[in-house]
Amino acid sequence: MELVAVLRSCWGRADFDVRHRFNILGTIKAGKYFNLGVALALNSGAPYTIITGRDDNNDSLTLERPAGVGRNTMEVPGYAQLDLRWSREFHIDKQKKDDGPKLTVGVNALNVTNRVNLVGYVGNLNSPLFGQAVSAHPSRRLQLFLQFAF
Repeated sequence: MELVAVLRSCWGRADFDVRHRFNILGTIKAGKYFNLGVALALNSGAPYTIITGRDDNNDSLTLERPAGVGRNTMEVPGYAQLDLRWSREFHIDKQKKDDGPKLTVGVNALNVTNRVNLVGYVGNLNSPLFGQAVSAHPSRRLQLFLQFAF
């Protein structure tokens, strides 16, 4: 009977179990003027586990959970990111537009809204950082690019 209770306390969500995901990708081509790309990713929070930070069972690991607390019972805040891409193609040989060489210039804007998406939450009860994030996904970034295709 005790083994069943132990096994039941080990059951929990997987580390990558994000319950809700919404992704949308799209492109708009405005004739010969430019291409615009959009990527939006929205996720609910991923789970993490609370641990005591002590070695109560003398196995040299400090990964014991408090009594009555299951695996991955805490959840981090959700994730949201909007990325945009603008590009323009220049055909080098005007007579071979589809098959000839072309030069593409553009800019990628990643995390346009500059939202802070925190990760790495501390689940150790003995840590002064318990329940806080220790890192974040990258902030807003701009990338310029130049591509030559032949």
